[in-house]
Amino acid sequence: MQVIAAERALANRETDNVAVGLEFRLRLGLKGVVGPDMVGILDLPPRAGGKLVTSALVAATDVLIPATLDEDGRIGAAEALSTIKLVKDLGMNPDLRVVGIIPSIVPGGRSTLKDAIGEYLADTYGSLYRDDLVIPRHSVRQQTRFACVPITDAPGREAQALTDVYDRILSASGVEA
Repeated sequence: MQVIAAERALANRETDNVAVGLEFRLRLGLKGVVGPDMVGILDLPPRAGGKLVTSALVAATDVLIPATLDEDGRIGAAEALSTIKLVKDLGMNPDLRVVGIIPSIVPGGRSTLKDAIGEYLADTYGSLYRDDLVIPRHSVRQQTRFACVPITDAPGREAQALTDVYDRILSASGVEA
């Protein structure tokens, strides 16, 4: 498995002037790269309703929504689900499946806000909220994102811990890494 974190610079592609059908270009491009027995993971900037996010949702079969346990994460989860519903309702990808909302970049220790947001997400989204699959805050994510290298290629305990978390998330979602 290779996991490469998205870069904020990827969001700059949102302004590309491309002819009609941009939303379907990624799906067509992935057909030649990701075979039927393969898994392709798209990690995108957190911008609900943007061109890149819409293109990824049109190309995807399953979606995992990372949610930081703060107000941005609470709002982001709702916006992501709204965008997914729109993509499905417009017939762009009617079979798209949300497999979970995963707490992401979660600091250790107790925090009133973290606990309150986690409870809100659990109450609002029920079994979609997967607090058993927490992605902890690790500095290796920042290092690999800026270096444009897969987290799985980074050395050390932090990289191994994140790789293990991603393996658990994929396994729990029914995806084999």
